[in-house]
Amino acid sequence: MTVKVWREVVRVQRNFLWGGLSKRRRISWVKWTDICKPKKDGGLGIRDIRLVNLSLLAKWRWKLFLEEEEVWRNVLEAKYGEGVLGNACIEPAVYGNGCSPWWNDLCRFDREGHWFNQVAVKKLGCGNTIKFWKEVWVGNLSLEQHFPRLFNISVQQDKLISEMGSWCNGVWRWELLWRRNFFVWEESMVLEIEEVINNVVITEVEDRWVWSPNVDEGFSVKSLYFALDELLLEHTNLNTFQTFVFKNIRKGAVPSKVSAFAWQLFLDRIPTKENLARRGLVRIEDTTCSLCDERAETSCHLFLHCRFAAAVWYAINRWLGVVVVLPAEPMMSYGLLVGSGGNKKIRKGFSIVWLAFVWVLWRARNDRVFNNVGDSVDNVVERIQRTSWQWYLHKTAKGSSLLYEWIWNPGDCMMR
Repeated sequence: MTVKVWREVVRVQRNFLWGGLSKRRRISWVKWTDICKPKKDGGLGIRDIRLVNLSLLAKWRWKLFLEEEEVWRNVLEAKYGEGVLGNACIEPAVYGNGCSPWWNDLCRFDREGHWFNQVAVKKLGCGNTIKFWKEVWVGNLSLEQHFPRLFNISVQQDKLISEMGSWCNGVWRWELLWRRNFFVWEESMVLEIEEVINNVVITEVEDRWVWSPNVDEGFSVKSLYFALDELLLEHTNLNTFQTFVFKNIRKGAVPSKVSAFAWQLFLDRIPTKENLARRGLVRIEDTTCSLCDERAETSCHLFLHCRFAAAVWYAINRWLGVVVVLPAEPMMSYGLLVGSGGNKKIRKGFSIVWLAFVWVLWRARNDRVFNNVGDSVDNVVERIQRTSWQWYLHKTAKGSSLLYEWIWNPGDCMMR
């Protein structure tokens, strides 16, 4: 897949994610690289097209290692030589001008990082197919890379492992040959390489290829995708608390759009006036909070420190029978409220209530901004109670629970 095609596919994905079927261009609130991160790292787990393409190409490369009689392998061998079969590193001489785009991509897909050598590993047996100096068979580097000085003075640079020694009374003996005597400062290198190779066991079985991401089941596109995700992409190491929060908002029995909104809120990627001003869509002087008209409308202010939002928060706390002081950020408020639950059922119910709190408060804010319709604290609290009851009853409740029971004693309903 060319870079142009890849970018066009990502553009279509991004436009659909943020705008649906609408042809109008929408704001991409979260970077695509963050969206493609695994869910455990705070992303949405959407597959990265580049890695998918590399994984599918690698499937053909892996098939070149297998001893199977197939027409396409015979064609490649006839055109490019025997060196293309069973070789993790294909020489540049067998691709380039005059070769098909598919073959060029197949030969060069790991030119950045040479990651294919890390996932396709040849397990050493008798060493009749592994080059002693030029292939990785001990450690993470080839001996040529690890000992370049000794490689330059070796007379066996292209020899296989099986040609670098012999069996003597059932014991393998190495026979390294050099084109000159060693300098004094090279003797330590010789001792080091001898120590490295003497720890390797040479047997009489054939060498074979091993798929390191999944040794038992062998190659799969899925296993390679996750391996490339670890090798090529940057990852944010979340702490235990952040992992807990991102995991639980997706497990909540709420509409997916609500979970997505909470995810954006934790990343501070919702269209508050402050975020819109950063993107030049509103003037800085027009960023005052719509609910209290006192300070700039940021995510933390709108859902925590706003006078209106704080009144709603403490009313919800009184209704649930808990006391949670307003923290510094929305993620912390979720963790504190859910963590105050005494058991798993209560924590699941508190999670639904918190998601209803941010969703209804955001809807109330939008009504005031776009429809010029104000609302009271009591009405917002009532809407939160009704909305959380509907979500809880739809997916979580094991027994019957009437609205008045939910409003009167939510903890009792959650325990049913």
